[in-house]
Amino acid sequence: MEYCIYKNYKYNIIPSMKYEDFLENISKNKTFVFFPKTPETLSRVVVEAKMMGVKVVTNGLVGATSESWFRKSGVELIQAMRDKKNDIANKVISVFMEKS
Repeated sequence: MEYCIYKNYKYNIIPSMKYEDFLENISKNKTFVFFPKTPETLSRVVVEAKMMGVKVVTNGLVGATSESWFRKSGVELIQAMRDKKNDIANKVISVFMEKS
């Protein structure tokens, strides 16, 4: 909230609600501002906002921001995440196959 006031951004605070409603609420905005106070390796909500084409403003505590795929958004990011899911599964399988 302080960041938005400082930047003179019009903002709304999203209250607690069902996750689907929360995502719908985020999708209606141009920008999602999220400053976690503790480190987050991925931050699902940040990635999902980007998947919906919403600009994200965050701090250095969201690990996903350092990943090359984080520069993508919308459908391109959705596809990158699908590819990542397959890559991870294949890596896990290959580790098990090496140990067999």
